[in-house]
Amino acid sequence: DLDKMGSQLKFLSQKQDVILIKNLLVSVQSRWEKVVQRSLERGRALDDARKRAKQFHEAWKKLIDWLEDAEKRLDTEVEISNDPDKIKLQLNKHKEFQKTLGSKQPVYDTTVRTGRALREKASLADRKS
Repeated sequence: DLDKMGSQLKFLSQKQDVILIKNLLVSVQSRWEKVVQRSLERGRALDDARKRAKQFHEAWKKLIDWLEDAEKRLDTEVEISNDPDKIKLQLNKHKEFQKTLGSKQPVYDTTVRTGRALREKASLADRKS
């Protein structure tokens, strides 16, 4: 233990060295505490970054899954009928799809914004190190 060793050194040293030893012990203790504090702050920042990255990934995955499903549905409905009733049905289905697509816009915007913010924060951190 450093404190114990420092106390022994102070006890065994000459008087003029005791002050130097005390100052060195105070200095190393202060530096130690700063490193511990910075380590705790770094741990909190990493945990926060992990949570935000996980939330982004989950939102991104849901959006990608929906987009892939939407693409498949659009690809299967390629032919446009000549029958007015079938065209009307296809048009109604397409309007419903457009409505659903429009409802996904806020999810898309939020996901893109979050992804850009994560990328920018990572870029800033990369430039610092």
